[in-house]
Amino acid sequence: MNPSSTTVSTQFPSPSAVHPKLLIGIYYSAFVALGLMMMALGATLTELAQRTNSGFDQISYSFVARSLGFIAGSILCGRIYDRVRNGHAVLAGALAMMALLAAFVPIAPMLGILIGLFLVQGLAGSLINVGGNTMLMWSHRERNIGALLTGLHFSWGLGSAISPLIVEQMERLTGDINWAYWVLSLSVIPACVGLLRAPSPPHPQTLSDDPAPKVNLRLALLIATFFFFYTGLEATLISWIHTYTMQTGLGDKSAAYKLNSAFLMVFTFGRLIAIPIAAKLRPRTILLMDFGGCFLGVAAILTWSSSVTVLWAASCLIGFSMASVFPTTLAFAERRMHLSGKLTGYLFSASSGGSMVLPFLVGQFFVSVGPQMLFYVIAVSLMIDLAIFTVVMLLYPTATKPQ
Repeated sequence: MNPSSTTVSTQFPSPSAVHPKLLIGIYYSAFVALGLMMMALGATLTELAQRTNSGFDQISYSFVARSLGFIAGSILCGRIYDRVRNGHAVLAGALAMMALLAAFVPIAPMLGILIGLFLVQGLAGSLINVGGNTMLMWSHRERNIGALLTGLHFSWGLGSAISPLIVEQMERLTGDINWAYWVLSLSVIPACVGLLRAPSPPHPQTLSDDPAPKVNLRLALLIATFFFFYTGLEATLISWIHTYTMQTGLGDKSAAYKLNSAFLMVFTFGRLIAIPIAAKLRPRTILLMDFGGCFLGVAAILTWSSSVTVLWAASCLIGFSMASVFPTTLAFAERRMHLSGKLTGYLFSASSGGSMVLPFLVGQFFVSVGPQMLFYVIAVSLMIDLAIFTVVMLLYPTATKPQ
């Protein structure tokens, strides 16, 4: 054994020396379950609105509630992972809570209760999101974290892509969406068992006598704003593409399910392809290519708004281009500043704010302005993010800390 490998084993005795690949698999399975349960809302939005006698403007408060839960949870849970010794127990508990709440969603008798369920679901989801990203970075700092983070978010995309298909099949077999939510809730079992059996990675600061590095507030604010608009447009498209397809007359309910799933499958495939790409290209290069594909797809849909072919092709292009943006930006930020659990939580709370505001904004004007409101919001968000990316590259063109 060479000296460098001995150092790694000493610094990360629990996850790295015992089961490094198994630990990665556990985190990835947790994100598959998260994607399965999170995407059920978009696929069942119309059905939930009918069950609670709500309009689209009212049911869109579900996005607001869940994002508020994510914001509050992200701010608090980053501190939790910085302080507790057994982060895996926290993550497993959050998964179990997420599953329990999802099981009650289809039987909620009124809109107020449904909104409350999504509020608490957001809290649990934030614990999973921040915990999985943070502990993956803590336990595998000696490896290419960009590729590992892309793989983690690929797992979320895989669950997201399968979710609408499961909902459609269970609705076809049983006649309603109840069993779809109940089946999706069971997906947390493998991850929960694995987390409770595997030791948690230690906080990197406990392994060093060096003082914690200071946070560059200006850079952190820029990255947080970027996440706000990017995650917002991602959540908006995923949540409303099903309804957009039906309301524009470009497809019936079955076609809307299939487009939603196709978008998420391409999104997932894009993250799979991005894993080896992230190991070879710089984050900024990947992000520039992603922006180009997103702008081209949005422009095509707005130009040929009545074409079913363009909707499908452009949606797939957007999904493929968006696939690597979030993990690549996280790796981009990690190269320029130390991402503690607390700071990661703040960044994720900003992204949750975007997931709340933008889908809600579309919901409020979806009828009065028209379904095209969906892609107007996405186009503006993309332009803002491109401007932020340009500013960051001008102010921080190279990494300020070693990779």
